[in-house]
Amino acid sequence: MNVLAIRAFSVLSLAFAIPFAIGQGFGGIDSDGGFGGFGSITFRMQKPEKATQAQIIALVGKLGPGIYHRMSGCTPPPGWGTGSPADEAAMHLVRIGKAATPFVIELAKAQDEATRALVIEVLSRIKDERSIPLLIETCLEDPSSRVRESAAEGLAYSGDKRVAPALVYALKDTNRRVQMYALQAITKSPQENAIGVLVELMGHAAESVPSIGPSTSAAMVAQQAACALGAIGPKAFESITRLLDSPDPAVQAVAQIALTNCNDRRAISKLSELCSSPDDMTRLRAAHALARWPDPRSIATLTKLMRTGGGNSAGIAMQSLAQIGGVALNPIFEAAHDKNPGWADAVAGCLMDIRDRSAAPRIVELLKSPNDRLRQMAMFHLATWSDPHAIPAAIHDAADKDMEKRRLAIGSLGYYNDTDHPEIIIPLLKAMTDPHEWVRSQAAGALFKKRDKRIPPAMKVLLNSKVKDVPALAQMVLKQYHS
Repeated sequence: MNVLAIRAFSVLSLAFAIPFAIGQGFGGIDSDGGFGGFGSITFRMQKPEKATQAQIIALVGKLGPGIYHRMSGCTPPPGWGTGSPADEAAMHLVRIGKAATPFVIELAKAQDEATRALVIEVLSRIKDERSIPLLIETCLEDPSSRVRESAAEGLAYSGDKRVAPALVYALKDTNRRVQMYALQAITKSPQENAIGVLVELMGHAAESVPSIGPSTSAAMVAQQAACALGAIGPKAFESITRLLDSPDPAVQAVAQIALTNCNDRRAISKLSELCSSPDDMTRLRAAHALARWPDPRSIATLTKLMRTGGGNSAGIAMQSLAQIGGVALNPIFEAAHDKNPGWADAVAGCLMDIRDRSAAPRIVELLKSPNDRLRQMAMFHLATWSDPHAIPAAIHDAADKDMEKRRLAIGSLGYYNDTDHPEIIIPLLKAMTDPHEWVRSQAAGALFKKRDKRIPPAMKVLLNSKVKDVPALAQMVLKQYHS
């Protein structure tokens, strides 16, 4: 028997933590509004700027022609809104928003390629539905590959329902990045009439671009096409099965990706076969896909993979069983009571994936587990369901010497209504003076939405605290209490 080694959550936060959406990838919200492309860093949107019509016209006049901006010759290009007067003007136009759209659109047909590209980027970031027809036309017809790419990027992140049907035609663009953006939109909004082109793109799965720098190869396009084909569902199933029988191993591999994205019960038997693949990633994808169906075949395959699969795929198999629920939970709870402690750790890692609330009594039993992490995660998960059985355990752990235990316990107590469970208030108030700032912050978040009369006096006392950040946390709680 291979025992799973799954790392359980080390930090669990409540809504008190203020999320900053920072990430990198194929695109995202740009620091100055809208979104960026490959490798962009995402931040919160800026507040709209106010501008008169004359000011808008003056800014539009700086967009070109003949003015250098970030796309016209610098590698790598400077960040959005920097690098030239044109870029800075573009940044302000994006912040102004929809009021600038009619004036910016006037330059969309400019002869200068750099100007058209920047105009399209501005319109894309403003995200005005009036720009969508122009972006579609530009993506499909502009003679400049670079301008078409800017338009495709804007369309991919617009969320407009008109985009995906139009971008089926962009799948044959000579610019692979245009293809990638089109595929992203079609994956989100599947298009049955794209099946033929998607199959054709997947046929180039073996082609790559030897380069030490970033590049978009036909193989990358084929993988994204596989995701788009799978998203179509049952209508694409026969095409996927034909690709699975391809003599080309690379095509077979992308066909497997399509299969794991295809929501069709006919895929169960083939996915079960993939769970025996020697490749851990293939097993992982197949195990994840089988979570869609509470089918006896899925449950049997996932149970076997959980116990014998090894690697990351075994952990995904357990998570899939948790998501299925019902009788699929039996192997998980059996593992929780296994003599080997590794199984208890594994179960702790997947408890939060259980959505079947009829399993609550069995999770309550885990509060008695000798495995510390399993007991903690059972406590936390029951708290997310507001199950009162976990309250005594949470109150006990709120006084533990281990900081992480205290933090998790305080986070758990925050899920309960203090009207029904007034006993949670004292531990939360004590945690506001905890030696560790993470626990104090967690307690402040947990006190939000509470209405117990003991809260305001305690917070007023803490306003005079000499401990760093405690007065500010107390002020936040008081402000929310009176709102």
